[in-house]
Amino acid sequence: MSLAELGALWLREPEYYEAEDVFEDRARAHIARGQAGQMIELCQALMEQTTDPSEHAVLYTLLGTAYRHLNQPERAVAMLQSARSADPTNTRALDEVAETYYEMGQYECAIQTWQEALADHPGATACHYPRMAQAYRQMGDLASEEKIWRDLVEARERRGLWARLWRRSQSVAALTHLADCLQRQGKTDEWQEVSRQLERSWPHADNPFDDWVYWVRHRLERDHMITSLLGALRDAEHVMSEPAWSWVLQACIYDWLGQPRQSAPIWQNVKRQLSGTPRRWVLTHARDILGELLPKSSRLFDLTKEV
Repeated sequence: MSLAELGALWLREPEYYEAEDVFEDRARAHIARGQAGQMIELCQALMEQTTDPSEHAVLYTLLGTAYRHLNQPERAVAMLQSARSADPTNTRALDEVAETYYEMGQYECAIQTWQEALADHPGATACHYPRMAQAYRQMGDLASEEKIWRDLVEARERRGLWARLWRRSQSVAALTHLADCLQRQGKTDEWQEVSRQLERSWPHADNPFDDWVYWVRHRLERDHMITSLLGALRDAEHVMSEPAWSWVLQACIYDWLGQPRQSAPIWQNVKRQLSGTPRRWVLTHARDILGELLPKSSRLFDLTKEV
């Protein structure tokens, strides 16, 4: 079924929710592959086939994404604001507006938009706080950046006494960024204390993928016992939100060790599980966090390009 046919099916049978999800995912994949112009034409054509505000909001959001990829940020913002007007509950449009402002260098507008998104969904701190911290860093406001990372660390520490005692529920990603922020400010004593916390930290089953990647990076940089690290990841495979997280990280470690024969079958498994699915974002996250430590021959780079 072509993308145009899938879009028509979604509009014709709105109760078929999977059609909307598949259409959006394939549309974004087309945009990422350089077909933004074609997606604009298709979305405009589909817009004429419906009067439903929520469907208009989805199409406006895709138009905004397409214009972002065409380096037309002003038109992107206009489309995304139209999406919010059509359906104020469309949180994706608000996220995209914030990202567009960030790309335009309008960091204060981006932060304000993320704060608006948090007002609608207070539980989304793990998504929006890191981006806000990055915006503060770009503005040179290191004090506000530091506060963001501390707030994230403290939010994790409030999740129970047992977790705090065993350092099993802390955000390793937030601790890593907080340590970096403190070091950039020359706060040596505080930086050393946070670094000691990092040494004692260990991701828990419900931690997001970023925590696991930063945990692996921290140990690779310090050349911790890699055999133990691999064993811990194998054990965690059964408790992680996605088993593929463990496979990606194990394969990256074997590549770091210069053992492509051990990593090759794991990468094949990763490709079968993640390529072409909404979960493929983990490959980009792993590349962004671990990329500079891995050899250029790592299959991670090829897989990231493929998806």
